[in-house]
Amino acid sequence: CAQTFVHGALFSGGSATAVTEPIFTAWTAAGATGGSLGFPQVDASCVSAGCTQRFVGGLIASGGDHAEVVPEPIATKYLALGGPAGVGGPVTPAVCDSGACNQRFSAARIDSSSRGVIATTKWFFDAWASAGFEKGRLGLPQADMTCIPATCYQPFAGGTLSGSPSGTVQA
Repeated sequence: CAQTFVHGALFSGGSATAVTEPIFTAWTAAGATGGSLGFPQVDASCVSAGCTQRFVGGLIASGGDHAEVVPEPIATKYLALGGPAGVGGPVTPAVCDSGACNQRFSAARIDSSSRGVIATTKWFFDAWASAGFEKGRLGLPQADMTCIPATCYQPFAGGTLSGSPSGTVQA
């Protein structure tokens, strides 16, 4: 049973599940129950930075008043990083080409390809963005950031970014 409203919808199948703005707009743009996401599985989970809501066919995340579909396996990595509280809401839709996908969030970008699912976060995200992301001299990330006492590093196809907790980053 379902009831839709101008800015949301309620579903019941034993218990009621709501889909509200801004997730509602992204979900209806993706085809609502007739699209790839299908029915909501749970109500949205929200923190001050945004919300996430699981559907039968995927995840929608929001930051502020903007929401985007977050495809698997990017969604799993995004939630492992803390979702909106960890890396903010989605800034762009996922971009997929030749079997690889990436999606930008407020404080990260997550890439998914045959190399695996790799997140570029924290101060490395800003340094990589300044270098032009994958089109710049660093190219694509090859692994997640690794930290040892006093130093963190992340390998890219064209070099390695390293930095300290003080925020100094070197390529």
